[in-house]
Amino acid sequence: MISWLFALTTFLPCNFAPAASWNVTPNHALLWEGKAYLPIGWRANASEQILRAIEGTGIKDVLLEVPPESNWNEIIESCEAKSFRYLWLDNRKAPRAPAFLIRPESYRITGAGPQGDYRIPVPNGRSVFYIVVSNQGDVAETHGWADVVDGYARIRYQLKVGGGEYTVLLYPRVEQSSLTDYWEKFDQRRDAFLAKLNQTKFGAGLRGFVNPLGQVEIWNAAEGYVPDSEIFRLQFEAYLKERYQNDIYRLIRAWKLDTAEIETFKQAARFVALFSSVRGVDKFLDPQTGSLFSCDPKTSGYWNDIKTVIDNAARNRMKRFAEAIRRIHNVPIIIEWNGWAAVYDTRDLAGDGLGMRAIGIALSPIEHYAGGACSTTLAWNHRSWLVATDLRVLENGKPYPDEQSLRSVILDTAELGAKGWYVKWTGGYEADWLKNILQEISRDETFLTRLPRALFYPENARHPATTMRLPGNVWWLPTPESGNRLELGENYEGYRHVAPFATYTVIWRTDTAAKVRLVMREPSKAKFSTPDGLPIESKIVKGLPELVIGTYPVVITGTEEVPVPQDAIDGALAEFQDLTNEAKRLGVDISDLKFFFTDAHRRIQENPPAAFEQMVANLRAIALRVRPLSWIEGESAEENNFGYVMTSAACSNGKALALDSAIPPTTEGFYATYRFNVPTERDVEIWLAARIPEDLRQFVSFEFGSENVFGIPDTAQSLYGTDFGWYRLGKITVRPGNHKIRIRLSPNAPSWKIAIDAIFLTPFSFKPSGPRMPFWLKG
Repeated sequence: MISWLFALTTFLPCNFAPAASWNVTPNHALLWEGKAYLPIGWRANASEQILRAIEGTGIKDVLLEVPPESNWNEIIESCEAKSFRYLWLDNRKAPRAPAFLIRPESYRITGAGPQGDYRIPVPNGRSVFYIVVSNQGDVAETHGWADVVDGYARIRYQLKVGGGEYTVLLYPRVEQSSLTDYWEKFDQRRDAFLAKLNQTKFGAGLRGFVNPLGQVEIWNAAEGYVPDSEIFRLQFEAYLKERYQNDIYRLIRAWKLDTAEIETFKQAARFVALFSSVRGVDKFLDPQTGSLFSCDPKTSGYWNDIKTVIDNAARNRMKRFAEAIRRIHNVPIIIEWNGWAAVYDTRDLAGDGLGMRAIGIALSPIEHYAGGACSTTLAWNHRSWLVATDLRVLENGKPYPDEQSLRSVILDTAELGAKGWYVKWTGGYEADWLKNILQEISRDETFLTRLPRALFYPENARHPATTMRLPGNVWWLPTPESGNRLELGENYEGYRHVAPFATYTVIWRTDTAAKVRLVMREPSKAKFSTPDGLPIESKIVKGLPELVIGTYPVVITGTEEVPVPQDAIDGALAEFQDLTNEAKRLGVDISDLKFFFTDAHRRIQENPPAAFEQMVANLRAIALRVRPLSWIEGESAEENNFGYVMTSAACSNGKALALDSAIPPTTEGFYATYRFNVPTERDVEIWLAARIPEDLRQFVSFEFGSENVFGIPDTAQSLYGTDFGWYRLGKITVRPGNHKIRIRLSPNAPSWKIAIDAIFLTPFSFKPSGPRMPFWLKG
């Protein structure tokens, strides 16, 4: 189903292209007509008034945000008359896919009765499929469809049973979702864009197109979206036939269906899961017939198949779109990085370059924006132009406060590999600063040939690992790949990173450098190096490798083994002895935990990391019995209406209690209740580990009993993982007995999305680092 215009631009000869020649160097610089093109300019709306003001600054490079309804030829004539060199950006939003939203953890009504009448907001909705389930085993009681009228769905049902509480799960069918439409609407946008290009005479100043599909909200196949598109279903059917070798029974087994009633892949391609990875019911829905089919959602391969088809569509269609544009105007195609996505997070990049955004000052633009684009480029060794397409202080249009703030952002992104910069236009206040910075860069003869090197860390290990410059011109950069933070004791941090482009173990000390022996089964295989690849001298002492480990990362390759520092094991043994003595003095029985600890230590040579992790887990359990500490896991709430327990290696115990609701709460708001016991009176500090967006912190309260209410500080004391942080709430005297804690999000909050990882009450000084309770806390 290829439109005539796309076919025409695909197969016409390339004499549409202008005479200009260009190529991208391995160092991510753009050569234009054989000369390096290193722009520093403005990102601005393409109005004539702004173009005249830009001309007055004396800066000739500009990234134009062009409304699609504007007269492109007039804008080009103005730019050419002013001798501008310009990138062209269509400032519309990318087309968004019609879809079924499969987010039962977000679209749910709890505490429903046997009769229900609800009016639910469903923006962009066409209809809603609902299913009423019992709170005992999630047994489906009734289901049906409700139309969406004026943005609301009216859900009405009446069960043939008496009392009790139920949950209503909702599955909206929407005209537009956050997922990009790679099917019918993609065809429309692509054809309109190519037609516009054919009608437009670009001049010699054109240097490329940015985001030809528009501003994308979600590139990748995020779980929870099933595209509602005939072209998608055709692609899905073809993929399923190939994947399962045209054998429907292979699909039935892979999707863990309980019935063989489906007969064709066409029918399977219509299926919509009524479960996500965290909530839902064990059913598929056929929207065409309304039939439900039972399955085992925990092991079903459905979502993996959906993801593959969407990612393939994104990657392949964007690649062909870029090729079609170049057949009309032979200039680079730039896609702005917006999260990890198959379009560019692959060896086969769609387009010719990546645009990195850098919003804010100091470290924020690097850690939260530019680092991901650089990481993607270096990880996959793209031969692509890396350009900072959007430099700004904040979204509200303020200019940079001083030249040093702007210089810092430009030079930091330059060190990350950027070979071009466009500052958001706020009136041209920064013009002289930009000229000074350009002169500074131009004087550096090595600038164009520089290529940063990277040491990658999985996002699960973010904080203490962080996006920063390490010695040797190496950047510490995040990836979405497999790997976790390691449990290495009090004075160490580390992680394992596993990816097609980089697999290694990284460890470092948190205080001072020390000569360390590492416990490993096969020490001769291990190779140790600095982040820039220089070998670190080591020797075998008593069968273990010995080397100096400092506060910068040590990279371990040549083996899949994860070593454990001997002094960390020694420290755990010493702490175990202290805790054992303390338990004896207090008369606390820890005999079971003593056995598990010593058993784990006995196995330290067989599997060092697993045995050490068990040793530490038992130390924490002993500390909670012996010392006046209270550690409460977020997912252990006695009562809550949050929605689901999320799984993340970045969280304590690998889990957190999460809220991500699309439905307004009752007047009580959202809440999670915890109970715990205190044997003796104690004065403690209260700490909360949670993910709370900045704009929601004023709406979250921490209620200790009925009298003490604490607010959430504006900033976290310590961050970890993806936006989790430790918040110090205050001090309180806790009397012996059972206590109740309730964490509440106000119904007046602008959105309802938080996660609770852990609550920690301690009388000791606590310096949080990551999600784990420290076992070495003492009075």
